[in-house]
Amino acid sequence: MGRVRGSNGTALASFGPKPSGGSIREQTPWDPRLSAQQRGDRTVLQVESSETDDDGMWQARVPRGARSEELTMLPIAPRVYEATVLQPWHDSFPVTIMKRKDGAVVYQRTETVTVSQAPDAAAAEYRQQPPNRDMLRALAEETGGHVDPDPGELTSQGRDGQRILLQPLDNSLIVTSLIVLLGDIALRVLRGPPV
Repeated sequence: MGRVRGSNGTALASFGPKPSGGSIREQTPWDPRLSAQQRGDRTVLQVESSETDDDGMWQARVPRGARSEELTMLPIAPRVYEATVLQPWHDSFPVTIMKRKDGAVVYQRTETVTVSQAPDAAAAEYRQQPPNRDMLRALAEETGGHVDPDPGELTSQGRDGQRILLQPLDNSLIVTSLIVLLGDIALRVLRGPPV
């Protein structure tokens, strides 16, 4: 177990297993997120960084047979970088990601990445699709409606068999509310003030 001591000799922090059986988290919230997606016959690595400075260059080291291949990750969106792995992977594989700044490695982490077989499964739900006009017309004919009717036609339709019936409720509601209000006042006066 390692310890860090201040200038006066007091223990500031200790590293290693805790007596309670806990351990230090391996990944922090500000660490970049690494994922791999299968896109056709290609495997694409993606790094999402939470850092706001884009001065550095992200690279990935991927095993290729007995050697390892170093890939430069290209920006595709703010703080999102991608690289295509030359050898397609279908399960999981180890990847070392590095961030280089001014020729020095400022961040490095190795982890096993699982390849997602359906990269756009969530996006497929929200994709824009043209409407099936034939199905809409058939449905409208069966239910008595119209597909893309003229707005003037909608407002000028005569509704046979229907009539608008307005009930003048305002006078009866005003009289009812006055009777209830006067009854409430009478009860409060007869009972007297609360004790």
